[in-house]
Amino acid sequence: MRPVRALGAATAIAAIAVAAATGCGSSDDHPAYCADRDALQKSITGLAQVNVKEQGIQGVQKQVKQVADDAQTLARSAQSQFAPQANALKSSASTLTTTVQQAVSSPSSQSLTAVADDLSKLGTAFADLSESVKSKC
Repeated sequence: MRPVRALGAATAIAAIAVAAATGCGSSDDHPAYCADRDALQKSITGLAQVNVKEQGIQGVQKQVKQVADDAQTLARSAQSQFAPQANALKSSASTLTTTVQQAVSSPSSQSLTAVADDLSKLGTAFADLSESVKSKC
């Protein structure tokens, strides 16, 4: 049960980070990174909604992969105008992916705490990039 609680805390952290970011509009005249930001926000929200008891760590792993993929897409589309924030998001997504793979292969309270920490870092990087692109979306 303890690892499940740690993972629940991690998804809550991610949801809080996302709630702090504002969504982009859906107008056609917005840059691509606006839609990419919305997609990442949706996938992070989906991570918070994973039922760990029913779907297990594999359900979390699948949703984290979606989060990481969406983070990479957003980082690529925002790279030319917001390189420092895009690079931080890209790095956070890569680190989270590696940490989740390690947690799946060696589940423990420590590995799940590492996932929570990396989710928090990704949430911070996402919030930073979201704030930067806000005026363009």
